[in-house]
Amino acid sequence: MKSWPIVLLLLLSTASALQVYGHDIQIRILENDSAYVEEIFRLKFETPEEKTDLKEIFAQQTIDTALLSQYGLNRAIVEEVSNENGQLPLGESDFADLRISYTTETLTELVEEKGKKQIREIPGNKFSFWDGTKFTFPYEIPTDLKILVPAKYPIKALQPEPHYSRTEEFEGEKYQEIDWNDKQPISSNTFYVRYEKEFTISSMFSIETIIREFQTKYLTNPVYIIVAVIIVIMIIWYRKELGMMITESFAGEPEHEDITPQDE
Repeated sequence: MKSWPIVLLLLLSTASALQVYGHDIQIRILENDSAYVEEIFRLKFETPEEKTDLKEIFAQQTIDTALLSQYGLNRAIVEEVSNENGQLPLGESDFADLRISYTTETLTELVEEKGKKQIREIPGNKFSFWDGTKFTFPYEIPTDLKILVPAKYPIKALQPEPHYSRTEEFEGEKYQEIDWNDKQPISSNTFYVRYEKEFTISSMFSIETIIREFQTKYLTNPVYIIVAVIIVIMIIWYRKELGMMITESFAGEPEHEDITPQDE
């Protein structure tokens, strides 16, 4: 409810003249195949009211990215995220770098599995740059997208061709840094990064991995969702009959007393 005054303020205010003159995204793939994302929006304020409005948004305990989108500040990842955090250093200058960070568990998908090796993919439809047919950076905002994959996971394929790819060290770990930016604008029918990794038996049976794979494989597929709904409805409809069957199966056959013939 605390965010309602801010929403009202945004709806009643005139169209914002806030200028976004840059958008930098860095995605770091972690060993459990989740991703840590950092984004920087480079802003130029045209009015003092714009600073006040953004201060109100960042004063909340959690960042409401829906409110930020009112200013054209759209998160690069459209998947569900967690651990959202943000920083908006404001001073006397009309310029500021708005920083947000978050974690997403469902950015990568399992494409192929052979023995102890997996091919995983970061598909284009997980990004706000994907419109259903093309992956395109906004023409009016210089954009830089970096994806960091652990160096021990070989890159098997990627599309489109990046501006550059190189090995970098980050927090003591080596990563393959793949970069697309406005120096080589993207407008492509396909976007993906595929990498190969070995997995252990323990990781196969971890609860976190099982839940993530179930979400990726089944909960995003409408056919599986329809089948699951039908099964749930049938269980509810026939719950009495199922209960009786389960009870009888555990009860087993009724025991019979031994009857021995009596001596005449």
